[in-house]
Amino acid sequence: MPKNETNNISFFLNAFPSIIAFTSIYLFINFVQNTPVLLDDPYITYRYAENWAAGHGPVYNIGEYVEGYSSFLAAFVLTIGALLKFDLVVFPVDRENLYV
Repeated sequence: MPKNETNNISFFLNAFPSIIAFTSIYLFINFVQNTPVLLDDPYITYRYAENWAAGHGPVYNIGEYVEGYSSFLAAFVLTIGALLKFDLVVFPVDRENLYV
């Protein structure tokens, strides 16, 4: 075998583990970023909005007056939706930007 071909094979054998490692890391990060995560924060705000719309004020449990929602604006907008009898889970609000 000519010396040039030996260097190419040697380079490939040395680079192969790094290529596999970086490809695996890239695929793992891509998988994690594209996996949907269900957070409980919106559902807590839905409960506050439903109780507020029912006339109990912004409370999670009736009679317990604590502030447990993350965004007052989101709770207020969802309360308006609850007053208009919308399903709060599919209410057309850009909830992703309201919770920032």
